[in-house]
Amino acid sequence: MAGSGTTAATTTTLTEPIASNYYPINSALTVADGRLMATLTPDRAVGGTSLASGELELLLHRRLIGADYPGMENLNETQGAVYDDDNDTAFEPIRRLGPGIVVRARHWLSFGTPSEAPRAYRRAQENAYGGLVTRFSTGGNAHPGQVGSGTSMTPLRQPLPEAVSLLSLEALENGTVLLRLAHKYGVAEGGQAINVSLGQLFSPTFITVGKVDELSLSATRPKSEIRRLHWDTEGVPAGTAGPPTSGGGGGGGGVGPSPDSRFEVELGPLEIRTFALTPAAAEHFGS
Repeated sequence: MAGSGTTAATTTTLTEPIASNYYPINSALTVADGRLMATLTPDRAVGGTSLASGELELLLHRRLIGADYPGMENLNETQGAVYDDDNDTAFEPIRRLGPGIVVRARHWLSFGTPSEAPRAYRRAQENAYGGLVTRFSTGGNAHPGQVGSGTSMTPLRQPLPEAVSLLSLEALENGTVLLRLAHKYGVAEGGQAINVSLGQLFSPTFITVGKVDELSLSATRPKSEIRRLHWDTEGVPAGTAGPPTSGGGGGGGGVGPSPDSRFEVELGPLEIRTFALTPAAAEHFGS
């Protein structure tokens, strides 16, 4: 995020010092003084800025009875409206009714030293965007794959490393499981490469991994089939197709042979990788 009052390398004179310093905030807004860092994490995309040293400002919702700039319509959004042909409003033949729209949101404010702050606001982001989902049952015999009354279930054999997030876990055809893992931290946040054993990650009652194939991020095709374009930067002709990307250690997009069934993969800082896990046998969780 650019500093207050700055733009790209131009000589533009700012005539709207507030509006020109507002930015879309979809993850976090931070302010630091070298010793401590304060991070504000919203639960939705909002506008944000820091117009004065040590201050954070968020814009959740705007409601204006009149236009705030020549040529702009007012933003008088209300809880009700009716179509009105006789309305002389230049922009829309609508008559607003009732009180104004109210927006309520939740925010997480965390503090820490520059080295500690990333872990604090990453946890806040997990709470904001990936909170727990509460489920209820009427009791009785649970179907396979469902949690019965008074019981708990997790497909993981052991907790993931603290720096790794489980983004996706989805059952596909023939017992194959789609798995997407992400590294939470960047290099500047102290993130380091970390190894994860896919074969030892899940309980045998969920899946016994017999084969691992790495897919594209969207899981639409094997990673080995992806070709990156090389742009004309240092004498290389533009549009030249590069070699297939590595499949994570094995040919054809596989993670490679794993005699001990560990299927270890490495996640670099802020890296996201997608895998298709094929069971070693037909019996797996939910079959």
